[in-house]
Amino acid sequence: MQSPAQKAIVIGMDGAAMELVQHMVDQGHMPHLGQLMAQGVKRPMIGVFPTLTPPGWTATSTGAWAGTHQVMDFNIRKLGGRLDETVWGINTELSQAEYMWNTVERAGKKPILVKWEMSWPPTVQTGIQVEGTGPGVSNVHQITGYHLFVGGGWTPRPIGGPRDPETLDPSALQKVRNVDPVEIVPAEGWQDAPTSALPPKEVALVIEPLKRGRADMRRQNREGTPKHFYGLIYASADKGYDRLLICRSRNASDRVAELAVGQWTEWWKDDFEIDGQALDGYVRMKLVSLSAAGDIFELFVPQVWPASGYTQPEEVAHRQFPAESGTRRFGRSR
Repeated sequence: MQSPAQKAIVIGMDGAAMELVQHMVDQGHMPHLGQLMAQGVKRPMIGVFPTLTPPGWTATSTGAWAGTHQVMDFNIRKLGGRLDETVWGINTELSQAEYMWNTVERAGKKPILVKWEMSWPPTVQTGIQVEGTGPGVSNVHQITGYHLFVGGGWTPRPIGGPRDPETLDPSALQKVRNVDPVEIVPAEGWQDAPTSALPPKEVALVIEPLKRGRADMRRQNREGTPKHFYGLIYASADKGYDRLLICRSRNASDRVAELAVGQWTEWWKDDFEIDGQALDGYVRMKLVSLSAAGDIFELFVPQVWPASGYTQPEEVAHRQFPAESGTRRFGRSR
C-alpha cells in the first residue's frame, strides 16, 4: 500500500466559481491550473452563507460554519455597541474556531502560508507566513494604494457588463477618486535633458502614502508625507512624443526609469514617510498611454508595498527582498 503524502499544498482563489474554472480548464484556457487539478486532488464543497470573503475563507480555514466561527462579514456589528458601530472582519482574533494551520502545528508539522486570505494577524507559532489579509484596497500593510496619473484629453475606458454596486463589491471599498489628474505643461528648468525632436513637456507625479485605503485601516489615521517625482515627456524621433523620463528632480541624471508606451519600470526600493517615521517600500510604474501630440497621458502605479512588517517571522521579508537601502531594480516585464 502506498504511503500517505507527507506534504500537501492547498491553493485558494477568492471569488472563483469552480464551475466556471472547470469550464475554462476544459476549454484549454487555464492549462497550468488544469495540470494541478489533474495531478492533485479536488472535490466540490458546500459554500457558506453569507457568501462573502470573510465567512467563506474562515470556514475553509477552520472547517466550521460561519455560525460557529462568528466571522460573518467585512464589517461586523460590535456586540454591546451601537447598531452603526462595526469592527473590520479581516482579523483572526475574531474567529471562535481553531485554524487548520494551528492544528497542523499541534500535530508536530510546519505550516507555510503565502497570502492566504483571512489569516492575519498571524496565529502560526512554529510555521512561516507571508501576508494574508484580503482585498488589496483593504490591506493594512500597503504604504499606499494605487495611483493612476492622467492628463490632457484622457478619458476613461468603459468596462462592459454589469458591475456590483460599491456597497457590495469589496474591491470598491475605498470610496475615493479613481484617478489622479496631472497637468501637462512645457518643461522648464531641466538639466541634462535628452535631445527631443519636439519641445519637451513635463508632469508632476506625487505619490501620497495612505491614499486609497479604508479610513479605519489607515495605520491609526496617521499622516503620510507626499513623495514627489517629475516626468519629462519628450520625442526621441520625429514621429511625435513617445518617451517618459521619471526623475526625482528636474535633472535627467537623477532618473529612476525611462518608459515607452506599454512598458513597466523595473521594481525599485524607495523611502517613504508616515507620521514622521521612515520606511522603505517597493515601487513600479507603467506608461499606459502617451499620444504623439503629447496631449493624452496615463501612468499607472500599483500599490506600494513595504519592505518588511508583513511576514512571520520578520526575517522572511528580508529573504524576499534585499535589505540594503537605495534603489534596487528587479526584473522588467511588459
